[in-house]
Amino acid sequence: MIQNRFNSWLKDAENFEDQWRKDNELNFDYYDGNQWTEEEEAIIKSRGQQPTVMNMIRPTVDMCLSVEQEKRTDIQVVGRTPDSSEIGDSLTALIKQVRDVSVADYYESQAFREGIIGGRGVLFVDIEREVDEEGVIVPGQIFERWIPWEEVYFDPHHRLPDATDARFIIRKVWLDIDSAKKRYKDKAEEIQNNYNDSFHGIEEEAQMYAPNRGKDPEYYRPGRVCVCHCWYKDVDNRVRYVEFAGDVCLRGSFDNDSENDTPNGVDVYPIVPFYAFRTRKGRPQGLVRLIRDYQDTINKVNSKYIWNLSCNRIQVETDAVDTARNSYDELSDQWSRPDGIIFLNNGGLQKIRTEENLRELQYLSNHIQMLINLMQRTSGINDSMNGIGGQNERSAMQQQNRILQGAAMQTSILENLHFSKLQTTKVILKLLAKFYSDKPIYARILKPSGETEFTALNQQSYDEHGNLQGVFNQINDVLNYDVVLRRVAPFSTTRERMVNMCVELGKTGVLPPEFIGEMVLNFGDIPNANELRRLMSEINERNRGMQEAQGVAGIAKTLQG
Repeated sequence: MIQNRFNSWLKDAENFEDQWRKDNELNFDYYDGNQWTEEEEAIIKSRGQQPTVMNMIRPTVDMCLSVEQEKRTDIQVVGRTPDSSEIGDSLTALIKQVRDVSVADYYESQAFREGIIGGRGVLFVDIEREVDEEGVIVPGQIFERWIPWEEVYFDPHHRLPDATDARFIIRKVWLDIDSAKKRYKDKAEEIQNNYNDSFHGIEEEAQMYAPNRGKDPEYYRPGRVCVCHCWYKDVDNRVRYVEFAGDVCLRGSFDNDSENDTPNGVDVYPIVPFYAFRTRKGRPQGLVRLIRDYQDTINKVNSKYIWNLSCNRIQVETDAVDTARNSYDELSDQWSRPDGIIFLNNGGLQKIRTEENLRELQYLSNHIQMLINLMQRTSGINDSMNGIGGQNERSAMQQQNRILQGAAMQTSILENLHFSKLQTTKVILKLLAKFYSDKPIYARILKPSGETEFTALNQQSYDEHGNLQGVFNQINDVLNYDVVLRRVAPFSTTRERMVNMCVELGKTGVLPPEFIGEMVLNFGDIPNANELRRLMSEINERNRGMQEAQGVAGIAKTLQG
């Protein structure tokens, strides 16, 4: 294999993450309930115990996913100047449309799940490419997806949580050799020559860590090609792109960066990681790895606890048992059975004493509870969050406090997710600016009332004779100078956020109810708003009339007095 820089980068990333990837398989096995090794099972069974699994990891991870969904936020584009406020609202609507069509919340939850279990999830933002009637590739819908963690390798030296400082990001995609030859027609002969006979070992080694495939040997087969998609930064810090399979360059050039333009033409990485935690040396670390040792001990202690329940220690004098009718081994077996039959010599009943392991059972039970408490302290997922009454919880207020305390321990993880979401939103905005500005376009915003509102995202420029000169890209202008991204509660539109703000302002009593009502109608896109205004006006007039009448009556009563 030719040792070009891209293969060298990939090898460095593979070596850096090799141990983490092997260990990460265990994390997902533990989540699925596969928590005993073959050696441990053999030892446990030789003692007469059962390798039981008391899986505390799955509900812990699932509750973390619930916390993420409960605390989910959206991104709002906010203008810094009055001129950019309207375009900011339109971009917010466009971002929401892209995310809704992509089902982005679902994919972000999948990346969050993999981050919680193994330490890193991966998101991918790109634009669909369609072929028109003339065979020309045209851009389609912008989308956000989740990529299985096994497929992506990052520069070992990057440290920022969104990997924007990485020198390279490489994604491995496996294709059947005939599919690869069809996709890369001009490289078909090289692909055939390089991946013909000796590829089975590489395929098997790679798929040891492939998603949902495990170590099932019947899945492995020869005739597969690992296509590497590499995004990297050149010496000028511009993002470039190349595809290769081993020493075969499938797209772009191994040597000339100027031939390696990105497919979407945007100078930003389309792959964004989510890290739950990272070690000091930069390797991913998930929540499961932090509580896995507790889980091991719980399983072993629980196995011994169950074994102790079914076992008794028996002290027997030598002449107590009728050995002609049953042996001492049969005595041990029959003694632990509810329907056991034991033959004793005359007077033998007074020569047998049973010791129950009540003290040891109590110790084992307390130890299991201590381990569960340690898992909860480490993960933040306590009994109260799972709907189970826990310790130090004697009132509804104490229960609520424990729920809040547990959720607070997820704060740093959720902040990392927000950081990743912020970066994916920036990629979406870059793609909007790139592909939504080639011709005059408008953002179409559908109101709940059924009305449609259009906002221009770019402007046409004309010469003095009225001839179209070109299109002024408002999006790029706003992105470069006037836009900030802000986290907001997940309302569907900016107007809904304004309604919520008005309602909260009305609770303070600072402004009169009539004013708050008018603001809600203005921002709420409420159907039949004019009719409601008329009714509100009539109610206000009636109230003022009643107040005036009461005031006149009061004055008259005072004068009479």
